[in-house]
Amino acid sequence: MKILLVITKGNYGGAQRYVCDVASGMIAKGNHVTVAFGEPGLLAGHLANLGISHVILPRLARDPAPINDLRAIFDLRQLIHNERPDVVHLNSSKAGFLGAIAARTILRNRPTVVFTVHGWPFNEKRSRPARLLYYVLSMVIVALSDVVICVSRKALSDLQPPFMRRRATVIHNGIRPAVCDPPVGEIGRRVATERARRKFLIATIAELHKNKGLDSGISILGSLREAGVPVHWFIFGEGEERALLEERIRAARLEEVVTLCGYVQDASRYLPLFDVFFLPSHTEAFPYVLLEAASSGLPSVARAVGGIPELVVQEVTGFLGEDDRELGTHLERLAKDTLLRSRLGTAAKEKISDFSLDRMIEATRSVYALAGPGGRVA
Repeated sequence: MKILLVITKGNYGGAQRYVCDVASGMIAKGNHVTVAFGEPGLLAGHLANLGISHVILPRLARDPAPINDLRAIFDLRQLIHNERPDVVHLNSSKAGFLGAIAARTILRNRPTVVFTVHGWPFNEKRSRPARLLYYVLSMVIVALSDVVICVSRKALSDLQPPFMRRRATVIHNGIRPAVCDPPVGEIGRRVATERARRKFLIATIAELHKNKGLDSGISILGSLREAGVPVHWFIFGEGEERALLEERIRAARLEEVVTLCGYVQDASRYLPLFDVFFLPSHTEAFPYVLLEAASSGLPSVARAVGGIPELVVQEVTGFLGEDDRELGTHLERLAKDTLLRSRLGTAAKEKISDFSLDRMIEATRSVYALAGPGGRVA
């Protein structure tokens, strides 16, 4: 098959990792793959390292701009016409909406249109009119797609009205087993120093974005320090909220408690150095980072949103919290109980076998093969 994968942002978050995984997996099975995206960033380097053909469409931008968006539809339509793919696989709401329109206007040899839901935009914190608009746009994408892949059962259940679910199937994200030889470097030495001070070490890998709830996490860490818990939180990731988070850390006088590590390539390799993984996100689909934490033998403490409860099992592989108070209570409990941390981490590592990358790729390949234009997934 010839496959065209499309995504808006060219950074390297969960959705971009998914695109890279699907692209490399399909190439390994003998298919021809091209990736198109709109905003330059780290994604281009990852694709180049994997030897995956890619195209940058500058007018495929994240922010709404009617004239630019119309031009982006024509750019996508021209790319589809030139590439003649059997499958156009769309990722992110903006790429999904524009890409589905572009693919549907191909009159001859129209490709199968697949859309992967990495999180519904109408579930994010927005005004009520904005959520309604994003809901309508999301349902248009579903209507224009032949198949919708939901990365969690929760994303499928959020697809309303129920008859729309006939177009959808659930394929959880998957990963390969973790590499268990953490690098040393500056970060490794800093972690070792905090370990020598007998600190409870918390790790987070996340884009510095308001949806990730990192400002709430700073408040929680402040409460832990006030409770006398010797703790240090390392946050791996970069993003638009850095300046705001730095100010919050300074205002709370937590410079010696919270470290913003910035973007670190293969940050998951550091996870075995930590005691717990923490994800206070306000919205998620099915985050790779929790899979990586489990693969590294770490228990997780996370907000019970999106597909997270499908991976983190309460008091079995980690703890779920509805609010900041609950999240803080769980972290404090784990800080004081090394045996509990060990038991939960072992269970998490055993459960991760349910979420292999090979299984994800094979299920996606089956969707490509079975769903023709206008087709349905049973």
